[in-house]
Amino acid sequence: FVITKNIILSILLILFIPMTTFILFYSYPSLRRGSIEKQISEELPFATIYMAAVASSDLEPTKMFRLIAGSKEYPAIGMEMRKVVNQIDLYGYNLATALTNVSKGIKNEKLAELFSGISINIVGGGSLKNYLEKKGEKLINDQ
Repeated sequence: FVITKNIILSILLILFIPMTTFILFYSYPSLRRGSIEKQISEELPFATIYMAAVASSDLEPTKMFRLIAGSKEYPAIGMEMRKVVNQIDLYGYNLATALTNVSKGIKNEKLAELFSGISINIVGGGSLKNYLEKKGEKLINDQ
């Protein structure tokens, strides 16, 4: 009985440990992505208002993205801003092209919409400050 019990326990452990490891490694990226999307949704209204404040100081729009990318106040949005800054610095894209490229890969629809709107605003020559203020108000009211 003791030998049979140990053999059954050994077989169960041999099957259980690899299956558990596989399930954990398989599900972690989707859990992490969901967590990041939620964090982006929480940070987005405040980051947009911050961007509007920076835009009102008549800085170049690229500097606005550099400020948020380097800031520790918005870690989830900062990751996406770093992607924009990297496309500008490493690939030599202009800001509108970098925003369009990054917005295509963002899973959070509101942030992708914000990036696309900023890109359109820059190309069209509109007031970035006004756009960001209105977008910030809308995001706060939607929350």
